[in-house]
Amino acid sequence: MTIQGYLEGDAIRFTIELIDATGNVLEVDALFDTGFTAGVLAIHRDDIEALGWPLKQRNTRLPTASGMGRFDLYEGTIVIDGQALSIPVFAGILPSEDRVLLGSLILRFMDLTINTATNTYLLTLKI
Repeated sequence: MTIQGYLEGDAIRFTIELIDATGNVLEVDALFDTGFTAGVLAIHRDDIEALGWPLKQRNTRLPTASGMGRFDLYEGTIVIDGQALSIPVFAGILPSEDRVLLGSLILRFMDLTINTATNTYLLTLKI
């Protein structure tokens, strides 16, 4: 299973699908953030309520580029190549231009392949 990414300036972005609590599939662009090492997915707190995902824990402290931040932990659903996966999702204040972040922990179950000749970035699920 693969998600294809693209380069935008110096940022690698992946188009991912999220499933909200009512079953609707939402396509969003996510920044691959190698500095986000505490999780797989983070979403701006202003956007999380629309998804209707269940809250698991409040006020989790996580390191951010600007120091320690407070995030709420939700259980969300992401789609990879048509397969829905339940994952922990952090919601907090993110830069306005990057409302969804893919954290480096995604590399625990997916491989990142980069082809610089074609500017192709692939996240492939390890089986």
